[in-house]
This record gives sequence, C-alpha cells and structure tokens, in this order.
Amino acid sequence: MTDQYLQEQHALTIARTVQRERQLAQARLDSDHGDSWVMITQAGEINPLPHEHIRHRSNAKVSLELSVPKSLQQGRTPFTRKSDNGTAYIT
Repeated sequence: MTDQYLQEQHALTIARTVQRERQLAQARLDSDHGDSWVMITQAGEINPLPHEHIRHRSNAKVSLELSVPKSLQQGRTPFTRKSDNGTAYIT
C-alpha cells in the first residue's frame, strides 16, 4: 500500500512539473518582448548594440513567418509566429 501511494505521489509531482513548464513556455510565447531578436526602445525602435550599425532599414511592409518543422515538433504544440507588417533591419 505504501509503495502504491509513493508511486502515485511521484506521478502527480511529475505531472504538475510538466504542466508548470508548459505554462511557463506558453507565457514566454505570449510575450511580445520575449520574442524580440534585438533590443528595442519603448517606442519600438531598434537599439543597436555597441559597434553595431544599421546598414539598411526596409519599409514597414515586410512579412515574416517562423515555424518548427513537423519532424522536430515531437508531439508538442506546433510553434508558429507570423507578422504581416514589420520592418527589417540589416546590421
């Protein structure tokens, strides 16, 4: 009886840990600033790193879509991000 109780408690702890990790991962995905590839100001402008120079800035009509290939998803919720009106910077 004690072994079964310990097994159930262990399984419950693992399930809670996995659920919490998924919630944290989703919270990171839902964050606008969490997905930024560069530092930006509060106004949304790029803040170059030291010794980084902006060589080109496109107009605000750039479209970008990122996704994980199906072969790498391994039973997880598919990841995809899309923006239809962005600005691309070449540094």
